[in-house]
Amino acid sequence: MKLGLVCQHSTREKIINKCKHMGITFYNNADIYLVEQGYENNHIPCFVFRSNELDKLIQIMKLIIPKAQTNRIIGLEGETYHIIDIFDILYFEARSSFVFCKTKKGEYKIKEKLYEVEGKLPDDQFIRISRSFIVNIDKVSTIAPWFNRRLLLTFDDTESTVEVSKNYVTAFKTFLGMR
Repeated sequence: MKLGLVCQHSTREKIINKCKHMGITFYNNADIYLVEQGYENNHIPCFVFRSNELDKLIQIMKLIIPKAQTNRIIGLEGETYHIIDIFDILYFEARSSFVFCKTKKGEYKIKEKLYEVEGKLPDDQFIRISRSFIVNIDKVSTIAPWFNRRLLLTFDDTESTVEVSKNYVTAFKTFLGMR
């Protein structure tokens, strides 16, 4: 079950920070929504909460929401397995019949196929930008026009770059609200 969150920006940040440690991820397109009082329109089914009672909301979530999918992924580097927080991942790349995830610390091979990974990721943070790449938009530092109607993405504190293929540019711009 996917959980959505509709509220003021400042309230959203507080809830997301508290829920990260619980393994809860929020999605734009969800099965059920947590909605701040006053924002109930068009978000059904939903649980309505008051922004001044966030601690009560978190306590209730701990009781009624089953353990969410983990926010970690297992990656292989050489012969060593690493536990990687998905929020540290810059991007996923399908290459040579394998899928790799890239972080600031390194590159790790993972066992899932790219479409399987895509289904597990928060769809308000990760987006597919080509047949071979899914990026964490929170780690992108610049977006530059590139040859043949493509875009070039660079990432925070790294020299990594990836291209948004021309078939995915429109969806990418829409995702970011650039259109």
